[in-house]
Formats: sequence, structure tokens, C-alpha cells
Amino acid sequence: MQISEEQAEYQKLATWFKAQDFQKRRKIYLYPYFSILADINPYNQKEHLDFWASSLQYTQKGDILIWDGHFGPHESGTTLLSLEADSRWNRIHSIIPTVPIITLNDKEFEIHVFEKIK
Repeated sequence: MQISEEQAEYQKLATWFKAQDFQKRRKIYLYPYFSILADINPYNQKEHLDFWASSLQYTQKGDILIWDGHFGPHESGTTLLSLEADSRWNRIHSIIPTVPIITLNDKEFEIHVFEKIK
């Protein structure tokens, strides 16, 4: 089965992610394919929280947030700039394709991982 360009970038993220010690930390994201790649139960809210703008009020220090250029600004309603400007979140990893992938609304697809520090 052929995977999409976005899914290929998430495979890169999964390789990095599995090398981290995030098992006991809650992960916040919307990209469904990542649950499969990272072996995360999307229905266990102690392990995973859907990334909606309204969900951010329930986050805790140590949570890992995965923002991507497809779901972040559109479905979750959260811009990358708003996360970068928020001192409660620290970017810890980024996946930026060498050849741009154009996603919804003619935006470039990227993946950025943040850790809640406050």
C-alpha cells in the first residue's frame, strides 16, 4: 500500500519518537496514522489527548504536543506561531521536508514537537 508524503514524514517522526523516553507522558496530536506508528492507544486519555485548541487548557507539564501543518492550523485551530510564542511550550524536535509538501490551503507541511514546561 502506498503511503502519502505526509505519512512518510510521520514515519521519520516515529523513528525519532521511539528513541525518546515518552512512554509515561501524555501525547497530544490529531494525525491518526501516528497512533499506529508509535503504538499509542488513541482512546486512552492518560496516554493520548486529541489536539483541539480547547484541549490545551487540560494539558500538564511534561505533556508532548505534536503540531503538523495539516491538522494544526486547520482542525485544531492552532497556528505554529501561537505555540512558538507561548512560554509554556518548548519545541524539542522538528521535521521539515527537504522538498516542500503542500497541504491544505496551500500551506507547507511540517511537523513540530513541543514539550509543556510550565
